[in-house]
Amino acid sequence: MEEERKEILRMLSEGIIDVDGAERLLKALGERDERTAQRERHQRFERHVGAGAQAGVFASIAEAMSGIGPAVRDAVSGAMSDMPGSSDDPAGENLPELHSDDGSYEIPTGSSLIIRSAGRKRHGSVSVKGVEGRSLVVSCDGDARLYGAGDSYRLVWRQGDLEVGVPVSVASLDISISGGDISVEDVGADARIRTMGGDLELLGARAHFEARTMGGDLMIRLGPGWVSDSEAVTMGGDIRVELPEALKASIQASTMGGDIKADPGLGELRVLARIPGGKAVLDAGGVGGASLTVRTMGGDIHLRKARR
Repeated sequence: MEEERKEILRMLSEGIIDVDGAERLLKALGERDERTAQRERHQRFERHVGAGAQAGVFASIAEAMSGIGPAVRDAVSGAMSDMPGSSDDPAGENLPELHSDDGSYEIPTGSSLIIRSAGRKRHGSVSVKGVEGRSLVVSCDGDARLYGAGDSYRLVWRQGDLEVGVPVSVASLDISISGGDISVEDVGADARIRTMGGDLELLGARAHFEARTMGGDLMIRLGPGWVSDSEAVTMGGDIRVELPEALKASIQASTMGGDIKADPGLGELRVLARIPGGKAVLDAGGVGGASLTVRTMGGDIHLRKARR
């Protein structure tokens, strides 16, 4: 049992499990999706090592998590405070509200755009697409309000499905919502995207991004011009990464309780660790490209060629 305990602690210290992963483990027994995963693990372990040994493995995991102590729980709490739903109403944060008859707003070059869901209840989906020019276009079947001045803009969304056309003049994009899906397509800005309990897809990524969801799947399609180190993390979901032909990229993949696979022809998938879960590196298109780190707990990772 001591060896398993050391393995869990080693994964935490080396970043295979982040603080969100620790939070997931601490709450695992009380979550519905983990009950399903436990039944699957039970059957898998029972086939290979028998019920008695299986009980010992789970006991050692529980022991390891309880031994991490208040410091990790404090770190988890700090990380979770940045997740969607931690604020009842972000409002405009002292920026003036803007009005438009047709939902179109002129945005100066180099602007930052923040999109937030207000309140803790589940919202609809968010669809963001890159558009030419300098006009931000907002369409919502519920309630969405834009605040801004100078080069800072904040879109607060309270209900309904939200569609946003983001112009090339926007330099940075920050989206954080609770309970809904997010789709971001052909946006050239640096992006930070987070949702609690929804799926997330990022298509045609060209700049730096950080994508994170809890309880949802991640779909990442890198654009041909992607050149910036980035990260994608999910708790309890699968990750699919699509790489265009001729793109040089290093994919650092790790999972706990899932599998990692890569399509033939992408490059050699170098396995760095197999138990528990796995950790692997794929150098697609040769060495020297930007690095994408993808991590999941309880999900699979599939690295594949982008479809034409």
